[in-house]
Amino acid sequence: MGANRNEIQLWNEPCALQRFYLDRTLEYIMIFHFNTYTPTPHWSDVPNKNLLTTTYIGFHRTDAEAAVSIAYTDFNESRTRPQMLGFGIYFARSIFHTQFKARRDGAIICAEILMGRVLEIENDELGNVSNTDAWHQTFDTIYYRHPPQPLRDEFCIKTTKTIIISPNLLVNPGTEGGSTVGWKQTGPSAAIVNSNRAFNGGYYPHSGSYCFAGGNGLNGSQSGLIQNVQLLGGVQGFTESQLDSCFFRAELYFYYQTWDNFFMRHGQVEVRLTFRSSLSSILNTVTTGELACKTSNTGWCRYISMFPLPRGTRSIDYRITFIRKDVVGTDIDSYIDDNSLRVL
Repeated sequence: MGANRNEIQLWNEPCALQRFYLDRTLEYIMIFHFNTYTPTPHWSDVPNKNLLTTTYIGFHRTDAEAAVSIAYTDFNESRTRPQMLGFGIYFARSIFHTQFKARRDGAIICAEILMGRVLEIENDELGNVSNTDAWHQTFDTIYYRHPPQPLRDEFCIKTTKTIIISPNLLVNPGTEGGSTVGWKQTGPSAAIVNSNRAFNGGYYPHSGSYCFAGGNGLNGSQSGLIQNVQLLGGVQGFTESQLDSCFFRAELYFYYQTWDNFFMRHGQVEVRLTFRSSLSSILNTVTTGELACKTSNTGWCRYISMFPLPRGTRSIDYRITFIRKDVVGTDIDSYIDDNSLRVL
């Protein structure tokens, strides 16, 4: 990462585009520009700013334990005095200069932030915002310009709600409406919605009141669901040039459980992503393989992986398959919940 990249080693060389680029992914910035890159100009120099849509890249340094906590929960507002820009969540304009500001070290977080109403200040105005949240009533962000050292610019936001989180692109990912709305059955058997132990005793949803289950079928039978997610102009507003940049990854994440017995074969579940072009031709297909959760019975296992977005991708098929392995009865005893597909 960063300075550790080797310019004479294939695929490990530094990024050749050493200038301001606003369309880099956070992953790309952290890999190629870890300690040298300033991803955006001064806030005042960002062109065509829009109060509702313009975002900015910021870097937050903390220790490893706090970083893990943030990943699972959220940032905490800094209220321990002194707070130079007032109470809120602090970010720096460059990764390198977070080391001179943070009170803890060991981890770096890169975030995209919707700046909203911004008050830009310099040294002689610090007294107006320090150690207070009074500015929260009028502004969303305080941006501090360092005239002698512009790379040291930093800013403070009042709430985590303006930190952009890539959304889950799936409709009805955990069937919390109690139906399969948004999904199409792929058969030959029908997948079902399962509530607390309704399908099989002891098998609860991972979260909420419902999860998807395999339903009923003969030995070797399968059931399944599929959903097509449009990327071009979709929820995240991707453009063709962005989708063809080869910078993005598809993150696949879900929980699954399967009936398992020492004396009998178990049920399995598989998720498959198919990347499609504008004409719906298949560019690539990736699969989890047939999964059986054997770590606990009953209990849930987690799956998470990331896959490159092929050039030309305009939509992704998210396909769930429930696979029956038992030789007795008709239950397809596999379950899936909290499905997530994000493009990062």
